[in-house]
Amino acid sequence: MSSISINSLPPEILSLIFYFYFLGFGSVLSSRDRRERKSLPFRLGAVCRRWREVSCTTHVLWTRVYIHPTNRPSHPTEKEHFLQFVQEWLKRSGQLPLSITFRFLLEPGHFPGEHTPHIRALVGMIKALSNRWSQMELDLDPAFLPLWGGPAVSAPELLGFPCNQVTGMRIDLAMNSVYWMQIQRKLILVLLPYLSNQSNLDGKT
Repeated sequence: MSSISINSLPPEILSLIFYFYFLGFGSVLSSRDRRERKSLPFRLGAVCRRWREVSCTTHVLWTRVYIHPTNRPSHPTEKEHFLQFVQEWLKRSGQLPLSITFRFLLEPGHFPGEHTPHIRALVGMIKALSNRWSQMELDLDPAFLPLWGGPAVSAPELLGFPCNQVTGMRIDLAMNSVYWMQIQRKLILVLLPYLSNQSNLDGKT
C-alpha cells in the first residue's frame, strides 16, 4: 500500500486541516497555551513553502489578533515594523469577524508622550475595522483611553466584552473604568470625568 503525503492533498483540504487544528486552541487557559495560540499561524507557515502559502490564505487562522506592543523605549523603525506586522496580520484575516486583545501598560515612572503616536496608529487600525469586531479585550494604561474617544462606531458583529451588563458593557482598565454603551447597534465610548484630570498624552501636566 502506497503512502500519501500530506502535501499531496489539495490546498482546500490542507486548509481545512489547519482550521480544525486552530479550533483545538479555542478555549485554552494556561499561559503556555496562549503563547502557542498566538504563534500558531507562524508555526504552520514555518514547516515548508506550501504550508506557508496555505496558512497565509486560510483567513480563520488570523482572526485572533493579539496586540501587545513593547512599553520600553524603542527606535521609530522598530515601532514602524510592528505597525506593518499588525497590518499584515489583519490583511490575512480577510473579511472575517475578529477577536482582538489589545494590551499596553506604562512602566512606573514613564510618561505616555513617546508612545502616543504609536498607540494612536494602532487604535486607528482597530477602530477602522469595528464592523468586524466579534470580541474585544482591552487592557490599556488610563493615559491612552482618550484615544478611543470620538464618534460612535458601528459594531454589528460584536458579541461582547469579558464582563457584560444588561444595559451595556463595562471594561475595567487598570484602576479605572470605561463604559461602552450599546445603543441601536452602535457603541458610544463614555469616558469618566476623572480623565480630564489626567496628564495629557504629551506627558505634560
